[in-house]
Amino acid sequence: MSVCSAQAADAFRVCADPSNLPFSDKQGDGFENQIAGLFAKALHQPLEYMWFPQRIGFIRNTLKAKQPDNDKAYLCDVVMGYPEEFDQVVTTKPYYRSTYALVYAKRAPGLAKLKSAADLDALDADSRANLKIAMFDQSAGTPWLIKHGLADNAIPYPSMSGDAEKNTAEIIKDDMAAGKVDLAVLWGPIAAYVVSHTPKGQFAMLPLRSEEGIRFDFAMSMGVRHGDDERKKQLDQLIEGKSKEIKAILKRFGIPLVNKDGSLIK
Repeated sequence: MSVCSAQAADAFRVCADPSNLPFSDKQGDGFENQIAGLFAKALHQPLEYMWFPQRIGFIRNTLKAKQPDNDKAYLCDVVMGYPEEFDQVVTTKPYYRSTYALVYAKRAPGLAKLKSAADLDALDADSRANLKIAMFDQSAGTPWLIKHGLADNAIPYPSMSGDAEKNTAEIIKDDMAAGKVDLAVLWGPIAAYVVSHTPKGQFAMLPLRSEEGIRFDFAMSMGVRHGDDERKKQLDQLIEGKSKEIKAILKRFGIPLVNKDGSLIK
């Protein structure tokens, strides 16, 4: 069991990346910052963060790490934004479900009138051949591009940036604005961030539905340490009781939300 129980905690302690918009940052501008603030307020606890870049070893160095001067206490108690089946933690009920989306530059030949993913298949040969498409390792977008015959257009990007000060969303945003990339298949929150932080009207987002053999939509949960059942129960109650407020935060960030069947929530 967790040494510090959820009921006895004197603060709502979140493990988070200090530079990972649209999810979190030190200034509190991420949507996960705002949801954490919502929960801390509901619990009448101050919100505290343990900052660490969200790379390999994040859980080990944050949620599972003990305080250096107190081996009976942990550095933080909650992580946010993990798939509900993520096995390194005990996950809560999902607090949102999103999907991957196409983000495209309207200036690129053939893309101005893009209305569906199938329209890409119907583009003329010259337009398809000239597309510059971001391809991310370990992403659902990669098999999708291969399936749709667009692998030769791919420009490879790592899913995790090696720069702790500039994450993947920032890199792809800058490259799309600079004309280095015409099209990218991005996780919904990142897609919304890129469209809202590039010149207005020049980029658009098209949410994708899962296809046979390629899953695009995922339910996202919070996570606690194994054995921290009391905190999980508390978070589950907050997720259920604050669902309207959580949805309002996600909508403010423009994040595409979907139902269990993958259909968009209006």
